[in-house]
Amino acid sequence: MTKKKDPENKNDSKIHVNVENGARDKEYKKVLEAIHAGGFCPFCEKNLMIHHKKKIHFKTKYWIVTENSWPYKGTKHHFLIIYRPKHLCHIKDLSKEAFVDRFEIEKKLCQKYKIKGGTTMMRFGSSHDTGASVEHLHFHLIVANKKSKDHDPVVGVMARLG
Repeated sequence: MTKKKDPENKNDSKIHVNVENGARDKEYKKVLEAIHAGGFCPFCEKNLMIHHKKKIHFKTKYWIVTENSWPYKGTKHHFLIIYRPKHLCHIKDLSKEAFVDRFEIEKKLCQKYKIKGGTTMMRFGSSHDTGASVEHLHFHLIVANKKSKDHDPVVGVMARLG
């Protein structure tokens, strides 16, 4: 990760995207390149809607809930649950209250969308270790679409890990 001047704060800030990890889709890669050039975190609340194409479903004290603009292939639902109060990268800095709130969000999504089963995945820490394209603490709630041409009954939904 490189350092770049933050034009808004005039402070040094990290660039919070890994373009190589987002290369699964040409459009997404172009967006990540633009974010990288701009030097901002696309998941910090003040920046989220600059490139994000989906509506915000709801917010809590700790989280923003939306759908992934670039969902993994073969998904019926691909929600993002993004840490909201500040830029945060690592789970060690997450409060118990925030973690419990995230669990309540997943329960609410399961009830609303009648989700019978799915996968929860957390992205935290360096994108070089996690395979994430954005270095900002977030969770994925993913439900496979078994009717999709991309669904593989053996592999399921594919996500880059590390």
